[in-house]
Amino acid sequence: GFLKIGTTGQAVVQGTVIDGAGGGAGIEILASHSGSAVVRGVTVAHCATGLSADAGATGTYVVTGSVFVDNSLGALEDRGTATTRRFATNVGINPNPSVPTPPIPPSGTSVVNATGFNCAIYIGGGTVHDVLIGAARVSTKLQSGMVRLAAGDQIALVYTTAPTWVWYGE
Repeated sequence: GFLKIGTTGQAVVQGTVIDGAGGGAGIEILASHSGSAVVRGVTVAHCATGLSADAGATGTYVVTGSVFVDNSLGALEDRGTATTRRFATNVGINPNPSVPTPPIPPSGTSVVNATGFNCAIYIGGGTVHDVLIGAARVSTKLQSGMVRLAAGDQIALVYTTAPTWVWYGE
């Protein structure tokens, strides 16, 4: 990568323009990263990948208000396992319709949104009595509809017949 982040402390990258890092990532979060990284207001173009988080990257990384365009292999490659990661209001990354949809958990069991993206969750079918975001009841007797779940928040469905759902990263 052109700009490498691998820290146990805090790294902030702000207002930087990276144009053409050859065959690598414009910004690379290294496997050794276990601290906090904030990337905000950057532009990355004409690289292989705009931002890459290596397998083994942990800790926290937050990427907001940035632009990732014209990167030959795409804007984002996130193989890290960060405990907290957020991708919001980034041109080229948000929205992300390919976030993984987790399986429906048992009734009343919470699922954490670990995608790194705020998600719109489309719920349909089944017999759902309550939809809970954290401890707050946001819907009762839902037949079908959509709820929003912030990255890192949790959702639980209370049902007698399991519904289906699809997650869409915003």
